[in-house]
Amino acid sequence: MRTTSLAACVGLAGFSALLGASLSPSDRGVAQQVSRGIEQICSVAAPAVVQVRAQSIRGRRGSSSEGSGAIVRADGTVVTNYHVVKDSTSISVVLPGGNRVPASLLGIDPDTDLAVLRIDSDDPKREYPFLDIEPRTPKVGATVLVLGNPLGLGASVTIGIVSGLGRSDLNLATYEDFIQTDAAINPGNSGGPLISLDGTVLGISTAQGLESNGDQGICFAIPSSLVKQVVDGILADGTVIRGWLGVEVQSWFRPERLSGYDGISKVRISRFTDLSPARAAGVEQWDIILAVGERRLINRKDLMSAVAVLDPGSTVDLSIWRKGEELTIPVTISRRPPQEED
Repeated sequence: MRTTSLAACVGLAGFSALLGASLSPSDRGVAQQVSRGIEQICSVAAPAVVQVRAQSIRGRRGSSSEGSGAIVRADGTVVTNYHVVKDSTSISVVLPGGNRVPASLLGIDPDTDLAVLRIDSDDPKREYPFLDIEPRTPKVGATVLVLGNPLGLGASVTIGIVSGLGRSDLNLATYEDFIQTDAAINPGNSGGPLISLDGTVLGISTAQGLESNGDQGICFAIPSSLVKQVVDGILADGTVIRGWLGVEVQSWFRPERLSGYDGISKVRISRFTDLSPARAAGVEQWDIILAVGERRLINRKDLMSAVAVLDPGSTVDLSIWRKGEELTIPVTISRRPPQEED
């Protein structure tokens, strides 16, 4: 797909207005070409985007929630947000054609706010249109589309750009590495795909914790690398298996205020959890973890990402700064306990 400096400067959101402005024939042709490209992407992706409806009945009282989902396997495997289906007693999906069919919950991962469903079909050989989830990190400024079912309005598409990467400390999930976008994500969009202009699924939208959307222009999506890890883990094991050190980090630690320390890591141990493998290996309170294996650390997010991918039972060397010395401590990784639910 061709672009020009005009497209780069004004963004795709302004193309509809530009089509009526005084453009040269070549620029107008480019704008029309991009518009048709977006239409084509939507026509291909939309059949794989469903509405998710979850109902919960406790005693005589019931509640319901709605969100979106992306079909990611031809057998009807669907990924959505955990908060959409949390505590549900029954789940159904509404297919693009309007048919409402039941779905089964295959597994949940509260740590990333993701859940995996499967459409219950009377025909075991039926194949559904689906979207491939391939790990890919977009660039800031890239144009993206959000598909879903916001506010109960039905299938919708919004457009925007990638505003930032690696957003964390938002208290939306345990593992946070969000893609920030200004494409509108409203309640009901949760679980829908964030898609690039070449049709790649970049992430899964989440509206959890957002008090306002359109006015703020700050919305978030779970990156495809995390989504794939969760989907593959649940399909293989029924859950996501992650490595665990059993430590908590002092989030307000300022390295420049610690005498004798000139490193970049802000990963300072404040306390240990019960049965912590790090404490059992000799890591102490107020140690600073400089690296996990060969991966150098800067912040808490780096630590969690580096440890999560390690196999339980494997041993990794932690580089530690302690009282002016740099130490190497081998630690046998444990399996991360399931997150306690409210």
